[in-house]
Amino acid sequence: MTLRQKHSRKICVVGINYRWVVRDRPTYLQAVGMSNLSVAVERTDAPDCVLRIVLPTARKDNWLLAPGYVVKPSDLTRWIPKALAAGWFPGKKGPGFELRLKESDLVTDQRLGEKFERASPDA
Repeated sequence: MTLRQKHSRKICVVGINYRWVVRDRPTYLQAVGMSNLSVAVERTDAPDCVLRIVLPTARKDNWLLAPGYVVKPSDLTRWIPKALAAGWFPGKKGPGFELRLKESDLVTDQRLGEKFERASPDA
């Protein structure tokens, strides 16, 4: 199964090109905070095995205004090597691979001491 190209972003990690996407709208379970934020990643030249990264937090656009996380390209540069070390083979045909992250895998804002919320640049 391959990712749709619409709304996907490209990233190069250690000389290999990947494409990644976060759903543009939350599912119902994600919106009510019963399901976590997830990211799908695949190699652009061999989209044979999709990586699903599950974060230990809600989406930023959840309906309950719970603290959420926004995935940045710099996050993927850390998580893709972690998935490769955990056994993901992106060029090999087969079922998808799931990597479940812990809170310690997320970037924290040390200055504010907050784990998931970032201050807006206007504040």
